[in-house]
Amino acid sequence: LAAAGYRGARKNEELARIKSRFLSVASHELRSPLAGVVWGTESLLRRRDELDENTRKMIFRVHDSAVYMTETVNDILDTSRFNSVAQNRIQREAVDLAELVRSVAGVLSLTGEQRGISTVFDPSFPERLPMVFDKEKIRRVFANVIGNALKYSNTGGAVTISYEQKNGEHIVTVADKGIGIPAAEQKNIFATYYRASNAQKHDAHGTGMGLRLIKQLLELHNGRIWFESKEGEGTTVYVALKA
Repeated sequence: LAAAGYRGARKNEELARIKSRFLSVASHELRSPLAGVVWGTESLLRRRDELDENTRKMIFRVHDSAVYMTETVNDILDTSRFNSVAQNRIQREAVDLAELVRSVAGVLSLTGEQRGISTVFDPSFPERLPMVFDKEKIRRVFANVIGNALKYSNTGGAVTISYEQKNGEHIVTVADKGIGIPAAEQKNIFATYYRASNAQKHDAHGTGMGLRLIKQLLELHNGRIWFESKEGEGTTVYVALKA
């Protein structure tokens, strides 16, 4: 019985490795063409004043669809990685956190622009903030947080990004005046595959994997994430990294 149990466990481990490898390869193969679509549409939208309204709307739709698919692929790839032995590996390098956040916000601003949603940096946000962390993992964190703020904002609203240093932490705050999170559901918000009921009504797209993943990415850096939210009034997300 012991031998049979051991063989069964080994078989399950092998199947898990095969599944993880398949998801990783498939996601990598999808990333390149999607990146090309996003880059191409963004290049066209930089000249949107030269386009007629129907063409502009069509390009925005293609752009948003490609961004959504890229987010989904990233969620799948990151989930695959966290199910592998690579989950605890981070590649630290010198990075300017302020520049990284501004870069992410600039790329995502097109997503909100067509709905009249602006991205605003509070005067508290620094010009430079040199730190050491895994650049791609932390980029993923802010892409998710800022992307969610834009996605769940109301038309004509604004997303405000601010900063403070407190108790040995660099804290970046992303605040929106959007749909908020129902109080009874807030305890589940970092659970895998969970999406708040009003989020599903507001935007049918989404895997529910993103927030759980970014919480794990921050924990690898001894960082943390938390939020304050009121349904119908908006959400403020706090991302903290050790100074």
